[in-house]
Parts: sequence; C-alpha cells; structure tokens
Amino acid sequence: MVTRKFLDWTHAALPQVVANLQAKYTSQKTCDLSNVLVVFPGQQAGRRFLELLTTLTHGKLMPPRIMTVGQLPEELYEPKLAFASQLTQRLAWAEALKQLPDEDLQTVIAQPPSERDVDAWLSLGELLSKQHRELAADLLSFDDVASRGASLSEFNEAGRWGILSQVQKNYLALLDEYEVWDQQSARLVAIERKECRTDKQIILVGTVDLNKTMRSMLDQVSEHVTTYIHAPPELKPKQLNALFDEYGCLVASAWADREIEIGFEQVEIVDGPLEQAEAVVQKIANYNGQFAIDDITVCLPDDRIAPHVQRTLKQFDISSRWVIAKHLYESKPYRLLEAVSAYLESFSTTDFANLIRHPDMSAWIDQQGLPAEWLSSWDEYVITHLQRNTDEILGKSQSSKICKQLKQMIHNALKPFAGDSRPLSDWASPFTDFLLTIYGDIEFQKDNEADVVLLSACKKLHEACVEHTSLPDALVPVVTAPQAIHLTLEQVQGEIITPISNEAAIQLYGWLDMALEDAGAAIITSFNESYVPSSVNHDLFLPNRLRAHLEIEDNSRRYARDAYALCVLLHSRKELHLIVAKRDVQSEPMIPSRLLFATDAKTIALRVQKFFGEHQESRTALVTPLQAGEVSQFSIPKPVAQLFKKQSFSVTEFSMYLASPYRYYLGRVLRLGELSDAVDELDPLAFGNLIHEVLNVFGESPLANSTDQAAVTEFLLETLQKTVFNEYGSDPLFPVIVQVEQVRARLKAFAQWQVGWRLEGWEMKFCEVGGQEGTPFQIDEKTTIYIKGRIDRIDYNADLDQWAVLDYKTGDAGKEPNQVHRTKGMWVDLQLPLYRHLSKKYGVTGNVLLGYVVIPRDTNQIGPKFANWTDEELLEADDVVRDTALRILNEEFWIELDKPFPYPSGFDPICQTGVFGSEALV
Repeated sequence: MVTRKFLDWTHAALPQVVANLQAKYTSQKTCDLSNVLVVFPGQQAGRRFLELLTTLTHGKLMPPRIMTVGQLPEELYEPKLAFASQLTQRLAWAEALKQLPDEDLQTVIAQPPSERDVDAWLSLGELLSKQHRELAADLLSFDDVASRGASLSEFNEAGRWGILSQVQKNYLALLDEYEVWDQQSARLVAIERKECRTDKQIILVGTVDLNKTMRSMLDQVSEHVTTYIHAPPELKPKQLNALFDEYGCLVASAWADREIEIGFEQVEIVDGPLEQAEAVVQKIANYNGQFAIDDITVCLPDDRIAPHVQRTLKQFDISSRWVIAKHLYESKPYRLLEAVSAYLESFSTTDFANLIRHPDMSAWIDQQGLPAEWLSSWDEYVITHLQRNTDEILGKSQSSKICKQLKQMIHNALKPFAGDSRPLSDWASPFTDFLLTIYGDIEFQKDNEADVVLLSACKKLHEACVEHTSLPDALVPVVTAPQAIHLTLEQVQGEIITPISNEAAIQLYGWLDMALEDAGAAIITSFNESYVPSSVNHDLFLPNRLRAHLEIEDNSRRYARDAYALCVLLHSRKELHLIVAKRDVQSEPMIPSRLLFATDAKTIALRVQKFFGEHQESRTALVTPLQAGEVSQFSIPKPVAQLFKKQSFSVTEFSMYLASPYRYYLGRVLRLGELSDAVDELDPLAFGNLIHEVLNVFGESPLANSTDQAAVTEFLLETLQKTVFNEYGSDPLFPVIVQVEQVRARLKAFAQWQVGWRLEGWEMKFCEVGGQEGTPFQIDEKTTIYIKGRIDRIDYNADLDQWAVLDYKTGDAGKEPNQVHRTKGMWVDLQLPLYRHLSKKYGVTGNVLLGYVVIPRDTNQIGPKFANWTDEELLEADDVVRDTALRILNEEFWIELDKPFPYPSGFDPICQTGVFGSEALV
C-alpha cells in the first residue's frame, strides 16, 4: 500500500515537503537523501525543490535523484534491449501499415498516400504511435478498444480498430526483428512478469493524475512509495478518501460539482495578448513592493503570449525567466534550414531571397568578399527582371554581375545537398557540413543567451542527424535533400531551449507547474477555455465519450486536475489574480474558463455579465504621454545644408517639389529610395517603360512612318517579344506573362492609330531626343539653370505647317494634359511646358502642339490628347519654374503646416505619416 501524507494547502507544498524530508533524513547534521527518488509532474518543480532543500540544509546535503513521472518507470525495471527512437517508431508504424492488404488499408485510411510520400506515411506513423502510447499508458491495446468499444452504443469503429490491432502486432513484430523495444510495451511486460523492484525510497509530490500503467508499477514496489498530497487541512480521513484515491490521485467525480470560491476582485477581463501583458505589469505595480521580485510568479497557460509578457516586463525594467528561451522551431539554425529546404525544392527567386535574407546567411555572405551593396543589387535585379527562378541571371548591369556571384556563392554553400535521392542516414554528413560552413567560424560567448540558443539549436539538430545513422537499415527511407531536411526539422520541432538562469527575476510558469510553485503572489494569464481546462473533444480516434468508456484520460479527469490546481492556488497564495482574455494571439475570440462558473447561480450571472457586457473596467494607462518640455525621440530628421549647389533640373522633378518639398529633399537631394524584392508583377512604372522601350525601337526603325499596318503591327509585336525575353527571360513570373499580353493588345491598337495618324499627314521627325544635354533656362539676371529631359517623339505635319511635341502615357485612365499639370488653376506639373524650350534646338518653332499619346487599358481611346493652354498660361508656368528652382537652390525643404497635406506616398515611414502628434509637412 502506498503511504499517503497530506499537506496543508493553506501553505505552499514544496517548503512543507522539504522540511519533512530534512527532518526525516538528517543525521549528524547532514541530510542524506542519496537513496531517495523524488518525483514531480514537471521539471520546474524539481529545480525549485532542490533550491529550497539546499537552502534549508545549508548545503550539508547528499541530494536525491529528482525526476518527472514520465522518467520513473524505467527506474523500476531493467530493460533487456535498447528502446526504439521516436523516428524508428514512426517508421515502423508506417511500415506496419504498408503491410496491410489494400482493402484493409483503405478501411483505415480512405485515400492512402503514394509510396514515395515519405512525409505522409510518417505523419500516419506518428498518429498511430500517439494512440499506442496513450492506450498503453492505461494498460490497453488496440484490440481492447475494438472489444470494449463494442459494448458502447453507437460505436461503429470495431472493424477499423480490429485492423489497427493487426497493425499494432505488425509494428511490435518489426521492432522484435530489429532487436529494439517499444518503451510502452516494455513497461507492460515488466508489469505482467512482476519485474518491478527497487531498493530506493520513492517520494511522489503533487502527482495527482497517474495513469494505470504507473499505478500498476507502483503496486509492485508500494512499500517503498510515499506520496505527498496538498489538501484541505480541516477534512477528516473519510472526506479525504472521497477526494483522493489510494495513490493520492484525484477522484474525478468528487471534483465535478465542487464550488470554487474566487473573489470578484481576483478576476480581470482584457482584450488581447498585449492587454494581458499590460495587466500583468499593472498588477505587479499594484503590489507596491509587498512582494520581492522573486516572490511573484506569472503563469502562461497559452505560451504564445510569452513574448508579449516578457517584452512588456522588460520595458519597465522587470527581469523575467521563462522555462523556454526559445522553441527550437523559432531558432535561427532551424529557420535557416527551412529556407534551404524551400529553395532546394523550388529554386525560385522568392525562396532564394528568403534564404539570403536569413540573418545568419546574410552575415556569412558579408564575409565572402562580395561588394557591400550585394543585397540592394539583388533587389534591383529582381525588380528589373521579375524572374520566376534563378536558373539564369540575366543582363549585363553591375547588379547582374553581383547577382551572378551571389548565386554561385550560395550554390557552393549548398553543394553538400547536391545529388539525387539517397538513404536518409547518408544525409547526416552533408547536413553537418552545411551547418559548419555557416556557423563554424563564429566565436560564441557562453554567457550570451543568443549564443546559447544558437549553439543548443545546432547541437540538437546534429543529434537528430546522428540518430538517422542508427536507424534499422530496412526502415531507412530514400529521400531527396529537401525531404531529409524537412524530416530532420519535423523530428526536433517540439524541442525547447532553456534560458540562462537569472535568479533575480519573475518566474514564468506553465499551468501544470503552478500548483507546486511557492511564490507568495501568482498572476494567471489566459484563464480561458481550451487552456484551463483543456479538452479532448475532437480526437480523431478517441473522442471523449469513448475515452470515458475505456476509462482513460478524458475531459472529467482534466477538469478535476485543473479544478484541484486552482483550489490549491487560491488557498496557498497570499495574492492570486486571474486574467481572462477575449482574443488570442491570432485575434480569434475566446471564452472564460468554466472554472469561473463553478459557483452559485448569482455569481455565475454576474461573471457572465462582466465578460459579455458592453462596458468593461478601464485600467490606468501604463505608458504616460510626454511631459511638458520633453522632446519625442521620434522626430522627423531635419534637412541638412548641402555642400554643392544644384545646376541642372529634370523636367519631371518640379512636380515632386510642388507636392512635397521635404519628400523632394529625401528623394532628389539625398537620393534616397526604397528597394524591395517583394514584387510579383510589373509596377505601373515598369509596365510603362516596357511599352516605351518597344515604341522607342519602333521610332528609330525604317517603319516609323510606314502606312502598312500589318508590317507595323508585326514589328511592334516582335520587338515586344525580344524585349521581354532580354529583360525577363524565358520563364518570367506568371503575372508578367499576363501583363505582356495586355501590352500586346495595346500595341496592336497603337499600330492602327499610328498608321491612321501618318495618313493624316503627320510624320515622326524625332524619337527619344533630349538626353543629358541641358537646355539653359534663365531664372534671374544672375542665375541660369539647365533643364534636362527626354522627349518621346516630335512629329511634323507639312500640310498644316505644325509641330506636335508628344509624350507617351500608358496609365489606365488616359488623362488629358491639363488634368495632370494643373489643379484648381495651379500648376502642379511642368513637364510639357518645359518641353517647348527643349524642342527648340530641333527647329520646333511656330505653331506647336503639346500633348500626350495616351495608350490606356481601353484601346479604343488610344491617340493624342493635346493641351489647350494659352500663351499667358505657359508664361505663368515658366514663372512657376523660376520660383520653384529658386526655392530649391535656397534649400527651402522644411515647411511645417497647421494640418496634414495629401502627400505622395513615398517616404511615409520617415515622414511619420499617420503617427499621432508628428509634424505636418508639405
């Protein structure tokens, strides 16, 4: 019979256990626990137990072995064979499934995966392995489910479970063949053969939910077992027996209707993760120094909010320690290998960009001798060429040359992964070689948490690869490099990396560890359904009703466990605060924990009203606004005087200054710009440039003034095809292919208009003229500037003795010149008025038309649109040029307004567009 010892739950459990053991095992001033195993539900409680024990004994201690419940069974019997690894088990389950006749396999899985789909088979193997572990933990086999389930009404899965029973037998036979053991089955054999024995004293602490396998093993060594149970001190033995069984485990039915007394002031309702984090900080502030920082714990049932809580605590100079420094899947090496796998599968420009932007790969590239601007060169290349993959690097520009070097460098680094499919075990060495290439020359510091995380991640990944080399040969799958990487990452994705210890910090705990934690104040976040308590309603193989029938862990046991834990916390803490959220980290709605409603009807109604009511209590803002006299650190950078005075101006830059002097300063003076490879189609500028390039080639060809529409059309379309191939290669992004077809339609319509225009007597005299030669423009008696611009075409009609200076416009709207150049009678663009000055050197005088050849989406609208400005309006435009040029020369770039102005969208982050309280700039 297991010895039960009850602890007073009005005080923390661990100090009581420590005091009890210290008194019992101390002799000659030394506490000798060397022959004792102390068992906890989780690892955090074990660490804290040892801290308390060391303090109480002043270090005069021969410590016990500390372990979790899951580690105890193998201390009670001697395994005869090595245990199969998790990956071996998954592979063996998959192989056992494949051994079924097709008809039986389709009964279990309606659509079995293909033989080559290793990932899918391993996923099925993991699913069956999970069911096997859970059932075996309660002394059940798949055959037991089939036979016992038959007595449950509406149970119609007996056939499937019967076949799964055969799969289970196949699985165990395979492991026997490979001379390894299934751990769960080994425990059952040890129980059946009564092999459990020990000469140690076993102390169970807080283990209120043991499975049947563990209980059966303890039965065989019960004279060595003592269990400590946190319980109400006022209860008599009979009452305690109603709540706790002979193993100290909860009697689930006794907790189902037990009222839980929670003070109204102990519950706070907030919106989402950020509000939860702020509520934690606010509650700590409200303690007003009543508790030391290490006497406060914060519980995170939903560990996804941990970053929010830690970040907010850090903002207020509060240190915290979470048992998870990082999930392995969040570590840089893991993410790097994900990026490598994705690129090796696709060789797409998108996946290449993700790979080279990984911070560790980027740092490695920086050390390889490429020009410092390699990343911006890549962005320029992608924007220019819009390729789907990296098979060929196009162009002869400096950016293209750098990108060719970059691609070759990355492919050299990935050489270990080159080659055809091979056994998974053969990829272990290439895997390690690649990690050494990227991380081998880095100097790490052991007291730096980021370095610790990186080293731990690499170690765990390496260990996973080494495990592949010990797999039974018959089970080793033949896979590609991306599949090998994916399988390795999947194998370790559940691993965690523990942080560097920080004694003076608030400890962050998971829900299952909280009941044994001993701090005076506890704050529980995410006190919501699915977290406290969790449930198993949607299990594919073992729904809750079947679980209850089989007497394995079901919702009633989970509810009892969490109700008990909450009762312990309420009675053993000086302060307990429950935070209930309305939304999770993905903004999905949540509902309060049902434990909040384990009370009388009136309190239930009040809590429902509090959570679902429209009005919620407001908390004092944590971040105070700037006090008078303080200056925000987020000010817009002021313009700096320039050393060299500007002399030449393009015809298009005046419009930018007129729209926003400060943005003009950023773009034209500082020459700032935004580069990003996050493009999937031609932007409006690139779309227009493609049409311009084709029309420029046409304008310089012998067909420029042809009246043969078929010949003009054929030339334009052939030129388009050549231009697209030269710029975007043979396999551009799909949206580009669609856009090229749109250009094709516009060019066909343009050809028809062009021939008609020529038949009206208009002849193209000049095409793409102007270039870099500046045209003098007098500003005042002392100042002359030079105007630069490239005119798309200049046409002449001899019959009318008239010139037409034309600019191609490819915007969908097909706006008229006056719409673009003037707003409410004010000049906002000066391009066409300045063209009349630039065109004089080509003999353009007299009756001159200024206008656009619009090539919009509606091809019926293709044709010229002329401005109808008077001579007085054009002279006014010249004055605006002079005034604007003088203001630019005088560096008048900072103009603050009383209210925001509708800016162009460029440079919004620098200009703090949308930021409350920022300066308003024109």
